[in-house]
Amino acid sequence: MLRVLGCIINDHDLRLVAIAAFLCAFSCWTTGTLLSRVRISSGRQRRNWTAAAAIVFGSGIWATHFVAMLAFQTSFPISYALDWTFVSIGVAVALSGIGFTLMFQPGSTGLGGAVVGLGICAMHYIGMHGLRGYFHITWNGAYVAASMLIAIGFGIAATWAFQNVRGLRGLIAASGLWAGGICAMHFTGMSAALLVPDPSIDIPDFAIAPAGLSIAVTAIAVLITTLGQISAQMDRRLADQRTGEAARQRSLIESLQARKAELNKALADAHAANEAKSAFLANMSHELRTPLNAIIGFTELMQSQLFGPLGHSKYLEYVGDVNKSGSHLLSLINDILDLSRLDAGKAELVEEIFSLGLLIEDVCRSLQPLARQSGLTLRADIIADLPGLKADQRRIRQVILNLVSNAVKFTPAGGTVSVRTAERDGELSLEVRDTGIGMSQADLPKALERFGQVDNRLARKYQGTGLGLPLAKQLVEIHDGTFDIRSEPGLGTTVTDLTGSFCTKRFERN
Repeated sequence: MLRVLGCIINDHDLRLVAIAAFLCAFSCWTTGTLLSRVRISSGRQRRNWTAAAAIVFGSGIWATHFVAMLAFQTSFPISYALDWTFVSIGVAVALSGIGFTLMFQPGSTGLGGAVVGLGICAMHYIGMHGLRGYFHITWNGAYVAASMLIAIGFGIAATWAFQNVRGLRGLIAASGLWAGGICAMHFTGMSAALLVPDPSIDIPDFAIAPAGLSIAVTAIAVLITTLGQISAQMDRRLADQRTGEAARQRSLIESLQARKAELNKALADAHAANEAKSAFLANMSHELRTPLNAIIGFTELMQSQLFGPLGHSKYLEYVGDVNKSGSHLLSLINDILDLSRLDAGKAELVEEIFSLGLLIEDVCRSLQPLARQSGLTLRADIIADLPGLKADQRRIRQVILNLVSNAVKFTPAGGTVSVRTAERDGELSLEVRDTGIGMSQADLPKALERFGQVDNRLARKYQGTGLGLPLAKQLVEIHDGTFDIRSEPGLGTTVTDLTGSFCTKRFERN
């Protein structure tokens, strides 16, 4: 130990020794930082980080050796053979890479550290073999063996600390042990060397002076080590960003899942409320229909004056108004109940084969008095030999009645309402067209809403709840048909039911 200390103090420039120690510590710290990326990587990325760590570590050993050799003070002029100089760094990088690979294999941490220590020894002694001058070197075997044991021992201790002491403390411990092993091995190895003068030795022309070589080696090592440190820090920052982003995404997913649970609960509550609404409407409709049927029946009986005259003419007028109001209210209740059943998916179709033409004529005939009273022309244009339609006759009647009565309601005196049928390529369509007040494109969605009322002066002249079009649309759609409405203000409205999708496979010729 005293001999090694004497070698450092007496035979070396301590300022250059300090520089060599700094380079060694910097490269070892960067190596540890790069190996930290190896620990959390896999596959090709792990191999790349291992190679980077080996290059940085080998360059650090190389720079430490040659700067320390520049600090070595001797009376002999010395130089270096370039071939052995470059072989020394190649061997150091290769053995370091093998050692770092082994240290991450299960059960091979100690072996990996030993191989790293051998790389330190190999770099030193191959580098010393490239030393040129008018001398030859004799070696003290005991110190050579001691230097090798130091390098291997420190290598094993450093890899153990790196793998077993996590966090910053482990990095500091491993970096310090590697740096200590490199420096201790170098100066112990230098204590083993004795330069013996030999004027007969021929120095080759391609040898390079120590100062130039040391500067070049230092510049290369510092550049490589700095790049390694920058790469490790950038990768760590990117990893932290990815971790943060992953945490944010997990938080978002958890929030969405919680929101989904809330929405599912709200949907279940809404479904329950809808069921309750449907049950309420069904019960209320039944309760209301019974007295309304009685009111309508008795008013009809009073209108017919079956048991004698009512007396004053106003009584007959009032009875007519009561009958109309009751009929209107009963129609409204029926529409609400139908919509409720459709919403609940409980509307059942009672299909039968019937004549669509006769059904249209019957509806138009029932609405002719209303059309004449409004000063309109109501006509039916039915194609000859119209196919028999297999569908729910009561529902189809309800569709036609709603569409035609709606057209009559919104067509001024002197206008025309026409009902047309057409068959083309096995598809049957029903068209109700009027020359009424029409609607703008912006008003169409509102007209198809339940209880929707287009704000128009003419519309207020007639009773209406805004259920006719929405109900007709739903009744067509439960038959797998399509419902199309086109309208322009002042030009009228055309409603087309394309019933081919539910008639093509279900109608038969009469």
